[in-house]
Amino acid sequence: MCTDIIVYTDGSYIPEVKTDIGPVDTSSICGCAYLIKTDHGLETKKFVIESHSQRQILAECWAVTEALEYLKTKIEKYKGRKIIVHADYVGAIFWADGTWKAGNIYTQEYVRKIRRLIFDLYAYDCEVTFQKVNGHSGNMYNDIVDESARKAVENWAADHALTDYNENA
Repeated sequence: MCTDIIVYTDGSYIPEVKTDIGPVDTSSICGCAYLIKTDHGLETKKFVIESHSQRQILAECWAVTEALEYLKTKIEKYKGRKIIVHADYVGAIFWADGTWKAGNIYTQEYVRKIRRLIFDLYAYDCEVTFQKVNGHSGNMYNDIVDESARKAVENWAADHALTDYNENA
């Protein structure tokens, strides 16, 4: 039985995606993904968010908060477990643990959100820790979330290319 909850997160920013219909401007969005491994198996989610000046940074951090938000909704199932969050962007870790000072409204929002989530999970005896993982290094789970975050952007682009094509046909 797996006692720890293993979480991998990633974000992706791709300014333009080539589709079968033509290139699609994706500079206004970022892709995010998380993977959660428990004794019940693997759960994954990929999604897009609006991009701001922070682009990739925002996506990386948003993936972390969404994963912890999801676990919070399942807290009765995971009460008392250690949650280990793996991220390939060090800022997601250093802002969460206070090593880095949040210098703009986006990172400040992340700090508020992540600290609230850690506090809420701690109230159910869940300890949240962070581990840096090297991106693109052959780590299977990190590769999965990296690909999923990229796919979130590509899927969004394909949907919008088809919508734009149908509206202009």
